[in-house]
Amino acid sequence: LSLHDALPILAYIDIKDDEGYVTRYHHITSRDGIEVGNTISAGSVIGFSAKYINKRTGRNEPHIHVEVHRPGWT
Repeated sequence: LSLHDALPILAYIDIKDDEGYVTRYHHITSRDGIEVGNTISAGSVIGFSAKYINKRTGRNEPHIHVEVHRPGWT
């Protein structure tokens, strides 16, 4: 687990699995109890989605980006 801060929200969290794949979660607002180097299990809460104003609807809605990177990516 690696964390990348950018106030006022957490910019992203990287989670590396046993096969070397990295899943990156962008736009996370909280990470209570999550620290660099933690081992986490499937189903663990790693944070909460940020909310942004949807320009199309004008509503304040949850927003998150997820990326999956194969081993050896740069």
